[in-house]
Amino acid sequence: IKKKIDCRDILYIERQQSKSIIKTQQKEYQVYETITSLCERIGESFIRVNQGEVVNLNIIKEIKGNTVYLKNGKEMSIGRTYRKEVLAKYFGK
Repeated sequence: IKKKIDCRDILYIERQQSKSIIKTQQKEYQVYETITSLCERIGESFIRVNQGEVVNLNIIKEIKGNTVYLKNGKEMSIGRTYRKEVLAKYFGK
């Protein structure tokens, strides 16, 4: 089943085994697509924080140390490879 999801509704995407889980306010969608290929399609308001997680910049509450805190209470650790880019994009530098 093909379903179009509005990017503004996506909170984050995480990798679980061979699936990517797209999490929205209302629902969770499971797709057999890599995070890398999803990233190419979802636009500028998303940032990859580690190997297996991409987050919508608009739902980040704060970043402290190597942790991203989301407005819904979820925490994600920032991977070493992605740290510089995450901080630059979040703090707008």
